Parts: sequence; C-alpha cells; structure tokens
Amino acid sequence: MADHLAGYLERAGRLEQATGLWRETISAGSNLPRTFDRLSLALDRAGNPSAAVEVCELGLARFSREVRRYKYVQQIEKRAERCRAKAHLAGGR
Repeated sequence: MADHLAGYLERAGRLEQATGLWRETISAGSNLPRTFDRLSLALDRAGNPSAAVEVCELGLARFSREVRRYKYVQQIEKRAERCRAKAHLAGGR
C-alpha cells in the first residue's frame, strides 16, 4: 500500500515525500521489486548514483530466485550496472 501511495506522490510532483516513503518501506523489510525500482530510479535521476546502487544491491539481495525473473528486477540489475559506472566516473574526477 505504501508503494502505491509513494507512486501517487511521485506523479503529483512530491518526489521528496515519495522517496522518503519508499525508504521507509524498504527499511520495514519490503521485498517488492517495484519499490526498489522506483527509489533507485529517483536517486539516479537526482544525481546520486552511489545511493541508487545501494538500493539496487539491497533489493537484489532480498529477491528470491523466482522474483529475479521479473521485469523490474532486470531493470534494477541494469540500473545498478549503469549507476556503478557513473559513481566510478564521478569518483575518478
């Protein structure tokens, strides 16, 4: 339910509140791929690829083998790779 509310907040332009709610949901133990996908995407877009990688890695550690086949999980894996590269480039400057 919190994930849906965060999605609504995001669409309403209240990204900071949505991000906070997604973080709370994850801290409470969520293993919903959509939550990790939306939060990591928001962090990446906000210019924080290191934080996005952390969210991706936490989600990937929580997902079962069966869940790993879902589209969101594949997106999270790809985003983690891209954000690692961005964070590496930013650290090298």
